[in-house]
Amino acid sequence: MRRQRPASGPHIHLILIPILILGAGAKLLAKTESASDSPDQVTPPERSHLHRQDGDWVVSGIRWSISNKHIRLNGNLILERNALLELENCTIEIIGSGSREHLVDWRGGTLITRNTTIGGYVRDDGVPIHTVFNLHDGRWDAFDTVIQYSYGVTFNDNTKGILRGTRITPGPRPDAIIASGKADIELVDSTFPIALGIYCLAGGSTTLDLPVRRPLTVVFDAENTPGAEYSMKLTRHTVPDQWFVFLRRI
Repeated sequence: MRRQRPASGPHIHLILIPILILGAGAKLLAKTESASDSPDQVTPPERSHLHRQDGDWVVSGIRWSISNKHIRLNGNLILERNALLELENCTIEIIGSGSREHLVDWRGGTLITRNTTIGGYVRDDGVPIHTVFNLHDGRWDAFDTVIQYSYGVTFNDNTKGILRGTRITPGPRPDAIIASGKADIELVDSTFPIALGIYCLAGGSTTLDLPVRRPLTVVFDAENTPGAEYSMKLTRHTVPDQWFVFLRRI
């Protein structure tokens, strides 16, 4: 469904009527340790220059702490269950020949970013390449993090994705954090576009106050968002230009 701007002002009143429609691997950096075997983190050498990695970066059953790195990853960043990747003072660019070719994929693991820029990039010919953040099953703790060249932080209807963000800000072409499915989102003192999933199959009505360019403290969940299984708590959060509202399951 296309994203729609609010027709007039920041207040949206929705009345939802149920409708039924029927129709006819390579790994980055060599040394690893099991997180269950040792509490120690694996810390690669300090920054030297731009590092390019071809092939998926699979973080599996380990704890990595990486700082002061600029990495261009021509592959997927995959966070397997019980894995933890911590990035501090890093730039991570997901590259490729086209948008959505590669993504950040949570499969039960945890990503921690501090003072880090993460997302797609711009090719030498000036074409922007966007990635997708599939926070479908896992956790992302983001502090002072810039998200750039993205087609959204997305969630899943079947498994929980947890996002805890403090001072998240948008880089170029950031898209939005998309509250949907079983998302568990808490954002504090952040500035970032937000998309709300409104689930229509059960019906109901609601009025949404969606201001822009000023801090907002609010919770969106099943109490004020019909059909929602997600929870999104915003504390002094600013949506810079516009909200997006998706009508789902119509």
